[in-house]
Amino acid sequence: MNNSVDFDDYDILTKNIMNTIDDSGQSMRIGIKIVSPSDLYTHDPYASLFVDYADFDFFNDSAFAGYFRFRIRFYTDVAMSNLYTTFYSLTDQEGWIINDSVPMSVDGVRVAAGEDAQITLYPPNEDFVVGRTYYMDIDIWDGFSFTNGGSGWIFMVNDPTSEEKYENIPHVDGFSIMFELESNQKVMLNLE
Repeated sequence: MNNSVDFDDYDILTKNIMNTIDDSGQSMRIGIKIVSPSDLYTHDPYASLFVDYADFDFFNDSAFAGYFRFRIRFYTDVAMSNLYTTFYSLTDQEGWIINDSVPMSVDGVRVAAGEDAQITLYPPNEDFVVGRTYYMDIDIWDGFSFTNGGSGWIFMVNDPTSEEKYENIPHVDGFSIMFELESNQKVMLNLE
């Protein structure tokens, strides 16, 4: 982004509190720190949020190339004890995409030793309750056994008819600036 600045060098204004900025110069710069949707979930023990689809990188750390398949289990509780649904690329390749463009084959995805692939699952969103949080567990099948590819992700489905089309895009909400001119006149700028 052009003209972006590190906020560590500036005064951070507190919400709903009048802040005084000591500036004796002729000009003043005002910046806005945008709150990312991922910042809203920092209280959750799960680190990553997927909305409408899930994607992750798989790295083949074995000494041999192989065909791999993937299973994602969705749970309704953080303890991951209440299984909601499972998508497994061995039994159903629908919705699985490799490297953003290649549909998953019946054989799985071939990944050379020391190489990686991006795996994406576009589940049928109508299978999920809109706005509900699901907890994900990802497993990798190497042809012989499953290994855990990671736990700790959350998944949600947006309402496609929602008027809030930008609900998962960083935004500024209810921002206002008040200026006091040299004539002691106060000017307020509100952004809703």
